[in-house]
Amino acid sequence: MCFGCKKSKSSPKSTIKTEKASKLRSPTSDLSPKSGSSKGSFRESIAEVHKPKAHSRPEVFVAIDLGTTYSGVAAWRRSPANPENLQPLTITRWPGDDSSVEQKVPTVLHYDSLNNVCAWGSQTLAVKRGLVASVPGSVECKWFKLHLDPVASREIADLDDFPLPPGLTAVDVCADYLSKIRQVLFHAFENIGWTAAQHDFHYILTHPASWSDSARAKTKEAFAAARFVQPNEIPNVILMSEPEAAAKYCARTDGLTKEIRPGNGLLVVDAGGGTVDLVAYQVTKSDPFVLKECTVPTGGICGSSQLDRDFKTLLEGRLSRMRPGSQRVTADKAAIRTTCLLRFEEQVKRNFGWNGHEHAHDIYCGLVSHDYPEIGFENNHMTFSNDEMTTIFTRTMEDILDLIRAQLARIRTARVPLEAIIFVGGFALSPYLLDYIKEHTGPQWSSLIRSSPGRELAVVHGAALDLVARRDPSYHEGARVEARRTRCHYVMEVHKTFDPSQHPKVFSLDGANGDAVCRGICKVLVAKNTEVTERATVTYPFFRHVTARNFPVFKTAIYAIDSDKCPEFLYSQENPSELLPGVRQLCVLSSDFTGLPFSEFKRLIATNGQPYYEVNYDIRLTIDGVELKAERYFKGKCVGSAEIKWD
Repeated sequence: MCFGCKKSKSSPKSTIKTEKASKLRSPTSDLSPKSGSSKGSFRESIAEVHKPKAHSRPEVFVAIDLGTTYSGVAAWRRSPANPENLQPLTITRWPGDDSSVEQKVPTVLHYDSLNNVCAWGSQTLAVKRGLVASVPGSVECKWFKLHLDPVASREIADLDDFPLPPGLTAVDVCADYLSKIRQVLFHAFENIGWTAAQHDFHYILTHPASWSDSARAKTKEAFAAARFVQPNEIPNVILMSEPEAAAKYCARTDGLTKEIRPGNGLLVVDAGGGTVDLVAYQVTKSDPFVLKECTVPTGGICGSSQLDRDFKTLLEGRLSRMRPGSQRVTADKAAIRTTCLLRFEEQVKRNFGWNGHEHAHDIYCGLVSHDYPEIGFENNHMTFSNDEMTTIFTRTMEDILDLIRAQLARIRTARVPLEAIIFVGGFALSPYLLDYIKEHTGPQWSSLIRSSPGRELAVVHGAALDLVARRDPSYHEGARVEARRTRCHYVMEVHKTFDPSQHPKVFSLDGANGDAVCRGICKVLVAKNTEVTERATVTYPFFRHVTARNFPVFKTAIYAIDSDKCPEFLYSQENPSELLPGVRQLCVLSSDFTGLPFSEFKRLIATNGQPYYEVNYDIRLTIDGVELKAERYFKGKCVGSAEIKWD
């Protein structure tokens, strides 16, 4: 069976052609297939995207920031009797941490031997502090969010260091964690009368800026598995990148609407515990405040937890010098390790850099019966020099600085004058981070750098603001993002009539019409760094050659390529069955036409005299920088969604 884009009408043979250009259309345009150019940016007015709806029931708007190391939630209630008055709900007490006020909860789970959750969030901190006994045989699971996007994550972190429990997928583990969030959230709702029976609930989830389409789809799947929504309600759940949510919050609270002029830009640096994401925006309008991405967002796994890992390496080097001895020595080593790691995470790294701190760091490790001067442990304190600590911090600072410098170079290439560099996220609380970046970016940029007030919850609050505005456009959420940049090339495989002067022999195969075709040719659907607007679509014409005996569901694979330049072929000539390095299958679109009679299709005769059929149809893709969606069109009419199976 052969397939490709529709052939040219001028073709004298029933051979496969792919040169018919695709048409980029807005949702309100004519649905019939037309030829046109696929180059340039997607454009559509989104003024009518979110229309206000009258509600007779109170609404609750819930934003969830599932972070790599810490997670946060925000919820607001609006009554139809007083829609301008939003009632906030802030959760500052989490199970297992009753003695303190915490705005976020650790993204950590403990599983028992049967893969049941035996501790989560702040409960795991209580176990680590020795306040609660651990369940025998239990294992800790953290950083599990990164397994939702393993290809991208493995480029910057070794996921083998953060394994999932045997028998569980990333979606399973994320669903387990989100279900715990749901239990706390709805218990709080019930205590104040926000019951599900009397309210309409709306949800928005945040994700890293570099998240793939597959990872975003899996995030929604986990959300449904956590029973926030029914599976058929998944399309109603909104997704938003973490830096975009932070930008909306900063626009509302930091005075950016008056500070940054149209045509100029701002860079948002979302520095969290696990990842650091950067998104650059250009202001297109000041009133209302409208933004568009001016570069491709970037990010890396160089958040504050990298400091924890580097400190652990330093500490283990010290502990390895302890002379092997009795059970007492073994127990003391374990106690020193546990308390040192905990106090570094909770105290040292948060305060490093205050007041030009340059003296040695003494970490209290609790009551240990003996001194171990060979490792720097005396009087229940482990001592580290300032140089040792500075070395740990410098590596992470340089990783973040590299990300910032790369984005600044892209912003210069885009010729967007920059007026602000804003840090948000929990890591933005570090005084050393901002001082280091200011010192090493140079005077041209240092004066633009600042952290946002409320930076730790900027992401989740910005997402909640956007969710309210989506339900009621009259509500001013601070900023609207009208266009985004595609993170990768979206491509598919097409076949063309085999040309020995252009095509490698290893890619030749026999077509349904008897002619040789070349497989594996790379067809770009949407190029990387293309500007796309919300709900903008691109329609591609396809055709398939099939026989009466071979009429399965048509499957079309969509591939993603992160490099700036696309290869001519998807496969390696040395091993034609393997994709080239850097090419990954993103998903498979399934189009089922088995219910249509053969009379609907064009009947042709192959060169061998055998009859076959040509099935012409269109696939309309929505690639708006938020989600990938697909619909099938036959003879100008939508005949349903193309099922997407994510890899």
